[in-house]
Amino acid sequence: MAYRLKDPNVLNLRCVAELSDIPYESLSTLCGKNVISLRSFQKDPNGKSPNRRFDVMDCIAITYAAMWWKLGYSNVVFTAIHDFLSQFTEEQLLAEFEAGRRCLIPNTSSPMTLLPLYDDAMHILNLDPVYAKVKSYMARHTGTAATNKAPAPKAKQRKATATSR
Repeated sequence: MAYRLKDPNVLNLRCVAELSDIPYESLSTLCGKNVISLRSFQKDPNGKSPNRRFDVMDCIAITYAAMWWKLGYSNVVFTAIHDFLSQFTEEQLLAEFEAGRRCLIPNTSSPMTLLPLYDDAMHILNLDPVYAKVKSYMARHTGTAATNKAPAPKAKQRKATATSR
């Protein structure tokens, strides 16, 4: 789309729909049914527009949760993923990435936590591509360069073991 975002830290519902690949009407319905919790968006303070405003972490949370929702997971799982991820600040998420924790396994029966990626088969669980997608989108639509890139995962170090002969 050929529009510019006024505030580089706030996305509207159309932007989030485009990023998450959820149709605008469906995403609006999810907001209306509190699948995306009310604390996660703000109506236009002037009261002129019904468009909701989302911060960067809400957008990352919705985009990641949408992957699971489109795979057939319930609205309950969508809400759990969104609520878990939206509690982080962007700096906290980057710190988790730096520590190697980039994976989230949807779970509604126990507390969720970010985990390291153990092998390539876990690529669908990786938050890093979602983070990069959101930051790239924002950079394109605000005319600014993406300032925060997820740090590269640290290489695993093997412990040196002494062998006896």
